[in-house]
Amino acid sequence: MLDLKYIRENVDRVRKALADRGEIFDLDRLLELDKERRSLISELDQLRHQRKKTARELGRRKAAGEDISSAREAARRIGERIAVYEDRLRE
Repeated sequence: MLDLKYIRENVDRVRKALADRGEIFDLDRLLELDKERRSLISELDQLRHQRKKTARELGRRKAAGEDISSAREAARRIGERIAVYEDRLRE
């Protein structure tokens, strides 16, 4: 079994090896799915960073006695988006 990074970096070599063996495999679809997966992971990382930032802001506002409803709502929306992305990543 080949590592996805190796496949990405050596597409022509892998394509030729598949052809030489007479294997029928949709390499383009694999690369497309890998690209989507890496994009989802990147977006998830950004959302998690936003969630941490929002949580810090929520704590700061709460300690200062300020209204936290908008920050709480923002944190909830971010959490929902994270759940959606995690579900897509598991597919």
